[in-house]
Amino acid sequence: MNYLITGATGFIGFNVLLKLLDSSQKEDIIIACVRHGGKLLSLLSEAKIYGIPPKIHLHECSAADWNFKNLPHTPHVCIHCAGALFCRNTDDYFTINVAGTLRLLQALPPQTFPILLSSQSAVGPCLPNSPPIQEDFPPNPISFYGKSKLQMEQVATEFAAQHNRPLLILRPPTVLGPWDSATLPLFKIISSPLWFKPGSREKSLSWIAASDLVDAILTVASSPASSTTPSEIYFVKSDPDITDTFLLNEAGKLLTRSAPILKIPDFLLRRAIALAKAFPSISRAIPSLTPDRALELLHPLWLLDDSRFRKHFSWQPKATLQETLAQTLENYRLRNLL
Repeated sequence: MNYLITGATGFIGFNVLLKLLDSSQKEDIIIACVRHGGKLLSLLSEAKIYGIPPKIHLHECSAADWNFKNLPHTPHVCIHCAGALFCRNTDDYFTINVAGTLRLLQALPPQTFPILLSSQSAVGPCLPNSPPIQEDFPPNPISFYGKSKLQMEQVATEFAAQHNRPLLILRPPTVLGPWDSATLPLFKIISSPLWFKPGSREKSLSWIAASDLVDAILTVASSPASSTTPSEIYFVKSDPDITDTFLLNEAGKLLTRSAPILKIPDFLLRRAIALAKAFPSISRAIPSLTPDRALELLHPLWLLDDSRFRKHFSWQPKATLQETLAQTLENYRLRNLL
């Protein structure tokens, strides 16, 4: 099978690429779409892979210009991982996530089956005293990021219907695993004598290991039913759901550390967000403190139900939280980030 991966140097895209290098058939082709080939070479080197393996075809392009006219092989599947996660300019979310995805669908060969990565943010958080959200839950995104992802889904499904093409959209919650930069502050927090937890309320959240998300993506890619049905949207997650306090304590166990947890009141967190807006270096160090994404940080209920995906694809998550955190910590240490 020929795979095209957008955002191949990003967190999820690179995990997909590594998994395909490790598990795909010898004749499989991986077309890695990146903005800069040098970054992919650098990441592969960090993963102890030197040079571009023969089955990878490097293709430099971006959301501004998806040019697939001269691909060496026609992709059977496009795994669209590229996107804007943390933007200081809110218009960038829509330029990249919405307009960029539409340009991608227009540029892909008609026979290529697209798998698009969206986010739980497209739907928004749970309502108080309500069960975890399902796919038919009325969307109520609370951030510009979430609104851009919802608009991306709408534009993509409209395109698929107009051109009679199938596609599949996955909505993961918080993703944890190796090659992620957003989780690095968690391990820096537990290295200190006092642990700071954003928000005065306990936060309940669904999560997914990067390895489970990659497995779900490749399960869809290899399923004959996927590319013959109309566009579908699915939640997907790992087990069990957790709280932010539990996440801190589980990460602390890896370093055999414990400490008092200081809950930062919401009003102080909002001041920190304002400070991050004034000093870009802060938001670069802690991406979740960008004014837009911090709106999600303040909300305490982010639970979802992925039973529909599990039933349709006979899929079950495999990774535990402790395994995922351990792999993430090892990855940070190997890359000299901790």
